[in-house]
Amino acid sequence: MKDPGHQALAAPARRRVRGIAAQAVFVALLLAAANLKKLASLAEKGEPTRRRARRRSEDIRDYRPA
Repeated sequence: MKDPGHQALAAPARRRVRGIAAQAVFVALLLAAANLKKLASLAEKGEPTRRRARRRSEDIRDYRPA
């Protein structure tokens, strides 16, 4: 993320606004863009994505006494 050839998060010239809130917004946008770029590159390579295990579909009513 800090690589000057790509997102250049460490470069203050990439976010020329004043204030902590504005800086935080721009940093969040840069991070989101970097993550989207990584996801797109993975999709182009054709690597399979891992699926999360399904959560159990238990309910509190399953534990009631008969």
